[in-house]
Amino acid sequence: MQTYPIESSLIKELVYDATTKELTVRFKKYYVDELTYLGVPKETFTDFLFADSYGKFYLKLIKPRFQQKTDDMAEKKSVDKVIQLKVKVNLLKKEWFFIGKTGDVYADITILYHEEKDQYGCNGMIVQDVPSKVYKESPQTRGPILGNCATKVKKAEIDQEALPGAESGELVTDQNSQAFDDLPF
Repeated sequence: MQTYPIESSLIKELVYDATTKELTVRFKKYYVDELTYLGVPKETFTDFLFADSYGKFYLKLIKPRFQQKTDDMAEKKSVDKVIQLKVKVNLLKKEWFFIGKTGDVYADITILYHEEKDQYGCNGMIVQDVPSKVYKESPQTRGPILGNCATKVKKAEIDQEALPGAESGELVTDQNSQAFDDLPF
């Protein structure tokens, strides 16, 4: 087993075991410190080492193609709660968006959360924050109510349905995209 330091904004180092064909990817800034992938051929690992972009190679040729080692994932996916949000994005006020330090566009959003679920099975509502400049000029201004939130599961009860990717409703297609033409972004 050998460790290879990597110069990447995403990846800190790679650890490859040629005997077991396990590749561990250690991250700089990610939702986990490291992930281990099973059955990675030596040729694929070698291609990874000489890739022009380590992040792109990982996201396109490692993450979707190789199975993650499950005992690592059980520890790393342990969370206290999963809160699912449903947001009416067409209600977001574009004029309240702002540009962050990285150049990305953000909207400040707050969850008004209650431990007890209401009659609809929700734990709270989601509102867009009023920018301080707007609030100072007009203190009665309130941000739009964007939707609701619900606690899905607690620690040790996490299953596939609670993880990201369990959308409800249909995805946007060319046939139904007219409903999204007036979104503020």
